[in-house]
Amino acid sequence: MADDPYKTSVNALTLAEYESAYLMRLRKPELALPIHNKVIAAYDPTDIRHRSFLLARGGKMHAQIGEVKTACKLLLDSLGITEQMKSLVMLQRIYQGRVDLEPWKDRGEVKELDERIVEVYKSLGRVKEWV
Repeated sequence: MADDPYKTSVNALTLAEYESAYLMRLRKPELALPIHNKVIAAYDPTDIRHRSFLLARGGKMHAQIGEVKTACKLLLDSLGITEQMKSLVMLQRIYQGRVDLEPWKDRGEVKELDERIVEVYKSLGRVKEWV
């Protein structure tokens, strides 16, 4: 790559993804979300691992804003992919998004998310038996 002589694979999209992640960690989701949405629009849709990651991050951002329905939907979508991929690492990221939903733990959407997280966790626990 002529524009990446050190083979860092850093480009404008990667930088935008880092920027949105840092803003989220600074608990400024209202600034991170528009950048995150541009990243999602530009990502490779065939990369399901990355899609799951972006959905989980978006769910966490929406949870921080207090948009419970959207947060739960995105986290559930990510959870569906995670179950297919059998990734404990992604399950952990989804749970990190769930933590931000704690103030709304009694809402139906959050309870449904909790149930699915437990189901997927149990199914992933069986993965160790297969190996």
